Amino acid sequence: PFGDGDMLDTALFAAVAAGVDDHASLLAGLCDGRAALAPGGPADLVLVPASSIEDAIARRPSGRIVFKAGRQVAGPASV
Repeated sequence: PFGDGDMLDTALFAAVAAGVDDHASLLAGLCDGRAALAPGGPADLVLVPASSIEDAIARRPSGRIVFKAGRQVAGPASV
């Protein structure tokens, strides 16, 4: 294992090392095969304060809000 388990760091390394530049492929590789939210799908997600996936991967900003099964489990108290 390398780093601190930050999936945005993993995304950056994957994009560079594997030459993955397709957003859907990169997201699917990081998100258990899913590249988008879908009705009825698991509500496990992380909100990132970024303007795009490129911005999120380039800056890897803090202040993320984490949801598991639709309930906020980490991050600022109010969304």
